[in-house]
Amino acid sequence: MVIGDEQSRLPDHQQLPIQPTPRSHRSSLRLDGVLPPGSRLHCVDGTKLRADSNKHKVVWAKNTKRYKQKVQQKINDVLVEIEQANAKEQEYYGDHNLEELGECSTLTSDDVKEQVQRLNDILQQAPPAPKPARPAGGRTAKALTEISTKLLPKLEYYEQQEKTLAGRNSYAKTDPAATVFLSKDGQLLPSYNLLIGTQHQFLVNYSLHQRRASESDAFPAHLRRLHSLVGRHPALVMGDSAFGSEENYALLSEHQIGNYLKYNTFHLEQKRKYRNNPYRKENFLHDAANDTYRCPQGGVLTLKQVRTVASTNGYNSIARSYQCSNCHDCPVATQCKRGDGNRTIYVNPTLDAYRAQARTNLNSDVGFALRKQRGIDVEPPFGDIKFNQAYTRCRLRGQEKVNIEIGLLSIAHNIKKVARWLN
Repeated sequence: MVIGDEQSRLPDHQQLPIQPTPRSHRSSLRLDGVLPPGSRLHCVDGTKLRADSNKHKVVWAKNTKRYKQKVQQKINDVLVEIEQANAKEQEYYGDHNLEELGECSTLTSDDVKEQVQRLNDILQQAPPAPKPARPAGGRTAKALTEISTKLLPKLEYYEQQEKTLAGRNSYAKTDPAATVFLSKDGQLLPSYNLLIGTQHQFLVNYSLHQRRASESDAFPAHLRRLHSLVGRHPALVMGDSAFGSEENYALLSEHQIGNYLKYNTFHLEQKRKYRNNPYRKENFLHDAANDTYRCPQGGVLTLKQVRTVASTNGYNSIARSYQCSNCHDCPVATQCKRGDGNRTIYVNPTLDAYRAQARTNLNSDVGFALRKQRGIDVEPPFGDIKFNQAYTRCRLRGQEKVNIEIGLLSIAHNIKKVARWLN
């Protein structure tokens, strides 16, 4: 139990008032009488859409890194051999050796080209001599040929793969814009992550992404795209627990959008056994004056570290870690912690305040109605597209083309909805 109101930690302009309304048990597509007049509900959800690519032809980031390091090491070894065999090259570099000019792990194709060009210039400037008298020159020329024709192209190839990966863990060779995701049936398939926003089962916005955690990382771009399309932000946003990150909560607060995004432990908190677990960090007593926490056995957890965590979009969140001084003789240590060390908890006051706000909203009458509405608003479009239309795999390749393809599919879905309503 944390002493003090968690929501009071937010600035005044970020407080979102809860508007009590009668609870509705209807499961229809309209929430009139439940939501405040003029409210614009935006339901969001994501799904994986398989790309049009060969699942067996995949480039993995770990393999690319390992192969590149091997080539860099081989090039470095050859250059060291040249240095030892060629006295002219040693005079050219003076007191500097190749290790001082760059470690093999940071060796790039441009560095190798520069080194090869310098060594070739040295060989061309060397005076002619009988072949038996200059055996090192022949070995140097042969080594330079190996670098230029074999090792350098490989290094450039792996550098191009890293450029295509752009921080991802993989990509498909037949569609480099697709990333390999683990599907629900346990297969590793090149796919795209599709985020959609709906209102009354109409697709009003969509965005295509290449990363697995697009719900938490790409939601800001998704919301900006919606604003560019309709010229305003929605009044309320409803999403599942995948969207409940501090960055997303801060974005909703910045634009005064109702915070109805679930977080990863929301459904667990609905169970009394989980809420009453005395070993949850939320149930530890917090002494705000001394900035310490106290466990059920009386152990004091003091502040050990404050670190800043940056998201993919550059959003910085501050996490504070607290650790107990001694848990070795605690009789309930196996129930309170994992591992052999002392109990450590991580606290993010800003995120906790946003979650407290979302918890209050979701458990209100409006939140209860929205939680039922989300399932019948944003899920049916996925079911219609994937099951009814059997559209489980893209027909085109490349993110730009697939983005147009999804746009045409969304238009077709909306036209079908209008036709059904008119008939």
